Amino acid sequence: MRLYLDDEHSTGYDVVPGIEEAVALHGFRPAKISVHSANSSARDKILAGIDKICRMLAKNMEGIGRFI
Repeated sequence: MRLYLDDEHSTGYDVVPGIEEAVALHGFRPAKISVHSANSSARDKILAGIDKICRMLAKNMEGIGRFI
């Protein structure tokens, strides 16, 4: 499954904070996220959020490794 984000209807970056919260608080593992946007500012914000999500996922996986 993939999640495609754009900013055409102000939805691309609106979704990223919710995913960040779900990963941080509930251990959510999102589908692959792809960004397609002509708006370079929105694209940069979305990509920064995705980078943060990836860092949180990596940190979560480190914690799991201690219990396996």
